[in-house]
Amino acid sequence: MWGGQNRAARRMQFRTLSTGSATVTVRRGRHVVHRFTLRRTGLRVHHLRLRAGRLPRGLHRITFSARSGRVREARSVVSRKL
Repeated sequence: MWGGQNRAARRMQFRTLSTGSATVTVRRGRHVVHRFTLRRTGLRVHHLRLRAGRLPRGLHRITFSARSGRVREARSVVSRKL
């Protein structure tokens, strides 16, 4: 959970095993509310922060998508903003 009275930011981190590009998409329902794009990813941990700000309350689906050559991988998590 994130948001609330303190407007806590949602912190995210991920790591890729090869060099390529990555996209992190935040959706509420069908609407994309934020998108992070990383051109070069390597063998390191990437830290991202999504500010609570004026984003709407409710369930947000965060999709991590990475591509290296022809290989593409994607994972999703769901988080609730208060």
